[in-house]
Amino acid sequence: MKRYQHLVFAILILGTLLALGVISTCRAGGLANTTSLAAGVNGVWFDGVDAPGPNLEASAHGAMSLSPHLSLVGSLGWGLTDTYLRSAVGFRVTVTDVDNQNFSAGIGIQYHNGSVASLKPSEWCPDVTVGLRPWPEKVPQVALVAAGWYGLESNRAGCSAGARWRFDL
Repeated sequence: MKRYQHLVFAILILGTLLALGVISTCRAGGLANTTSLAAGVNGVWFDGVDAPGPNLEASAHGAMSLSPHLSLVGSLGWGLTDTYLRSAVGFRVTVTDVDNQNFSAGIGIQYHNGSVASLKPSEWCPDVTVGLRPWPEKVPQVALVAAGWYGLESNRAGCSAGARWRFDL
């Protein structure tokens, strides 16, 4: 099964991107006005004795805005230190600082799933996020992000912090 994990990961990313593209083109604003896609690298920490230790993770992220502050969100993460695949799909309310449009915070709920037993159960997890574009004039595509979540069934927490590159559509 291990040799097929890269193929499964690629198929999941392409499927997520395709779904976001199809859904957003159905909206009046079109793809560029409603959807954002990003790739990143994160440090990830999971709660639990059997959970993978601190990890380095490659990730893909997508969001489709339903309004300026309401979004459907999804992400895929591939563990680089400990091999695993994890995903999350859900809903987020985001607020932006009026005085600093390059800082935002969000609260939401996502359904988390993982390919290894230590990242299960697959469950709903409320989450909080913060994001900052540190160099909006020079490199507006780069954002520093952090997220934390709590599993409603397992009572286990997790968090991530990293950098993302947003792709202009």
